[in-house]
Amino acid sequence: MQKKLLVLTIIFLLTFISFSGCNSSDDMEKNKFIGSWTGEDITTNMFDGTAYPLGTIILIFYTNNTFLCRINWYYVTPPTNTYTGPWNISNGKISFQDYSSKAYIINDAQYTFSDNDQSLKIDTGYFYYKLKKV
Repeated sequence: MQKKLLVLTIIFLLTFISFSGCNSSDDMEKNKFIGSWTGEDITTNMFDGTAYPLGTIILIFYTNNTFLCRINWYYVTPPTNTYTGPWNISNGKISFQDYSSKAYIINDAQYTFSDNDQSLKIDTGYFYYKLKKV
């Protein structure tokens, strides 16, 4: 009886230890975002399918799931907007919430990585952000 209990205890411990280092797929995906990104290309597609340039962006993702975003608009007054707040990914989509307005500045946008995770495209359906890791 004691041998069975010992064997079961060892199996339980080995199983627990083997899974303790595992991260969820969302956690591993979040690590790709961490750091500074810059983009010379914020565009929108109009009804004719043409991509119109709107501005540039600097976006910093922090490990505590917050972000800092500075957008320099070409055609908007004031020309610079700064946002900060929490960000989250879930089911392959990303969301950003602004602390000051409590509003989601981007909610459930599609994103894709390329160039060995050094390029990032965020597609809100209206705005397209093309970013490079700094």
